[in-house]
Amino acid sequence: MRQLILLAFISCGTLSVSGQKAKLLDSTSYFPASLYSEIGNRVDSMSFVRCSYMLRDFHEPRLLKQQPNISVYRFTWTRSFHEIMIIRLILSENTAMLITKTEIRKPIQRNKKKINIENKVDYQVDSLRLEPQTIKQFQKLIDEKGFWEMKDNWNSSLIHDGAGWLLEANDKEKGYKMLYRHSPGQKEQNFKDICLFLLRLTRDFDKLEVY
Repeated sequence: MRQLILLAFISCGTLSVSGQKAKLLDSTSYFPASLYSEIGNRVDSMSFVRCSYMLRDFHEPRLLKQQPNISVYRFTWTRSFHEIMIIRLILSENTAMLITKTEIRKPIQRNKKKINIENKVDYQVDSLRLEPQTIKQFQKLIDEKGFWEMKDNWNSSLIHDGAGWLLEANDKEKGYKMLYRHSPGQKEQNFKDICLFLLRLTRDFDKLEVY
């Protein structure tokens, strides 16, 4: 299922959204409804619909709704040949929690003729309370790398191999922002460094294939 979802997430094409369909997306999507019209013909809008289903199956919250006095950062990492990982950093006034969800892979049923987006995924959950110094380092990195000034680059999602790097944030002061890169290289090093910071906080980081 992981590979089926991933291919849907990075597939090419276009989708127009209007009327009742736009209302449906607004109520079910993990991303702003305006995203689907902004992307235009640069990437298949359905890929983000399917990504919403994937996040739902991982029982992830929608970050579009702001919670009082809480900031949340989420890195969704969809690698072509490895498990999906979702890392969510929750910052409140008194605590900071890192929640990591790692897919437990199942054998692929290659004789299936249809993709059932209602399928559920199995995953393991790890939670870690972070020290204040670690949070200060992360917040400093966000500012130094210019996360809030980074631009969207949807053209990068038109590649089928590699890995999708989706970084979302809902800051208690600055609101919601999402960025997507495909296997970011040196030109996207600032974006990549933020994601890698979160990855390094997870268990067994040294064993991960980063691409």
